[in-house]
Amino acid sequence: MIRVILVFAATLVLFGCATTSQPQKEEPQPVTQTQYFDYKEGENLFKKKKYPQAIKKLYEFLKANPKTDVSDNAAYYLAQMHHELGEQKTAISYWLYIVNGDTQSEFADVSTLRAAQGLAQSGRSSEALTTILKFKPVATTEKSVHQQILELSGRLKAAQGQNLEAVRDLYASSKFLDQITDKQALINRAGEIIGANLSLSELEQIATDSDLSLFEPLIRYRLGILNYTAKNWGPARNHFAVLTNKFTGTEYARRGQQYLNLLDAREVTDSNVVGVLLPLSGKNAQAGQKALRGLQLAFGIFGKNSSGIKLAVIDSEGTSEAAQKAVERLVTEDHVIAIVGDITSKSAQVAAQKAQELGVPCLTLSQKQGLTEIGEWIFRVSLTPDMQMRALADFAVQKRGLKRFAILYPNDVYGTEHATAFWDYVLLNGGQVVAAQTYAPDEKDFREAIQRLAGTFYEEDRGKELAYRLNEWKKAQTSKSARLKPPKDILPPVVDFDALFIPDSPKVIGQISAMLAYNDINNVVLLGTNLWNSPQLPVRAGKAVENSLFFDEILSAETNPNFSRFSNEFHGAFGYKPDIIESQAFDAGVTLLSAMKASGFSSSRAAIRDQLFNVSTTGASGILKMSPRKEIEKSLIPLTVTKGSVVKSDTGGGSLK
Repeated sequence: MIRVILVFAATLVLFGCATTSQPQKEEPQPVTQTQYFDYKEGENLFKKKKYPQAIKKLYEFLKANPKTDVSDNAAYYLAQMHHELGEQKTAISYWLYIVNGDTQSEFADVSTLRAAQGLAQSGRSSEALTTILKFKPVATTEKSVHQQILELSGRLKAAQGQNLEAVRDLYASSKFLDQITDKQALINRAGEIIGANLSLSELEQIATDSDLSLFEPLIRYRLGILNYTAKNWGPARNHFAVLTNKFTGTEYARRGQQYLNLLDAREVTDSNVVGVLLPLSGKNAQAGQKALRGLQLAFGIFGKNSSGIKLAVIDSEGTSEAAQKAVERLVTEDHVIAIVGDITSKSAQVAAQKAQELGVPCLTLSQKQGLTEIGEWIFRVSLTPDMQMRALADFAVQKRGLKRFAILYPNDVYGTEHATAFWDYVLLNGGQVVAAQTYAPDEKDFREAIQRLAGTFYEEDRGKELAYRLNEWKKAQTSKSARLKPPKDILPPVVDFDALFIPDSPKVIGQISAMLAYNDINNVVLLGTNLWNSPQLPVRAGKAVENSLFFDEILSAETNPNFSRFSNEFHGAFGYKPDIIESQAFDAGVTLLSAMKASGFSSSRAAIRDQLFNVSTTGASGILKMSPRKEIEKSLIPLTVTKGSVVKSDTGGGSLK
């Protein structure tokens, strides 16, 4: 009999799913006394929870009498029993039998809900939504059933991307609830969909919909943001204005006013004011102060050549949050024509993004990769890892004839960026990277890292060689003392590379060079970054860095007339000799000032931006020309150490473009 029941149930499923329209349902036929007795017997078994017997009896009744006024009771009891027995597919079929049947039923509403819930739980979301469409509430529809159907419909539609209809259903569902927390949960869900999933056109459809008036502040805010991001300034202004005028005192009104201020600031500029964003407090304060002095000299705030330009200076504190607020202040309060800064990676990223959003030219001093790709308003005046590594790899392979490289680098942002870029450019030049090893940024003992690099750490990988060398060592011993042990360095290093690249400071290079010598790794060329351009390098690393190779913009004032002039003027203004930070900031100032002059000191930020694309001038490091990547081209100098001094490498030179 179970097999027969399942066959019948499957037939019901097919019948239910195939129905696409609902003809007018007919009145059920009055049950006869004989039919009622048969039905009642099954009902009593159901109430006594004798499900196998009840299922058999009610199934036979329903099959023989599908249209009586108790047939829907029988079908509903069958659905409940199969549901409690865990036979969901069969339970759904009986609920659908009631929903799709020809006769009217008091169980139609609840059966629609139960069938849709079962289908949804079975992963049949589309069928669940099709079933919900058949729900036609009337005056007698239970409030809880109506609420649950609307909520289920909203959640299913949201899952299928029908976001606008999902919002309507979820909000309508919330109106049936008396419990505040439950009601608010549905309102919040609808708000989340509005805030994250509705398109511009969908939001415009419901902006003035009285049925969704509760969400108008959120809808207006989203419309303002989307239009602002798309640079549709007029529509953005209109929506933010509605927020401030219609919803005074709300958080959305406050945010709307902030954006109105930013929109106003786009149209108001002071052609004589340049914004400066630098870390003037915190751990990077020293670098920020140095950069500020370089900018002050470039614009003639100090020194002999006053430009008449004022600098609006704000401390970024080296944090993302402070940098973002600082850019907004520079634009909305100081109405700057352009911005220079920031230095640190995180704050520079946020500052550039906000400058791009507000349409103000920004010359960043950070080395962080990808900044100029943020948009057409972002330019860079600093020596990046990519610039250095391209020059280093080109020169090492093409000029020095080095082919096989190893990389030993700190596992931090600086080390990783330089190591990755160097590796890429070595491969592009036809070279090979045969070994790479990291170490902790605060590492003090480099023995293990170097042993891994040279293949002496994992002795088991060179088992046969180790056994041979131990045997030879034993033969050579004259003492039979049990205390005598073979040396730890009995395996010689495998140095299968011509050069070793180490992107770290002279202090660390000094520690590493000592460990290289201890591990008999000699006669390899050491390669580095412009951090090596310091008198401290040969002092700390000694002979290990003789014939090394690294690149920088400047060797010394004596060999660079432009830097000599800058250095002398800087010393006269501030009383000390500048280094790379001051010179790069000076170059940024000179670059911007040149663009401002070329525009006739225009009050149009777009005019300044356009001139920056084509700028060509002279700064501390030499000729400054903007590349198509919106980065100042740098004339890099190949450097080495000879007889304890940093000097220019005698094997050619290079200009990086």
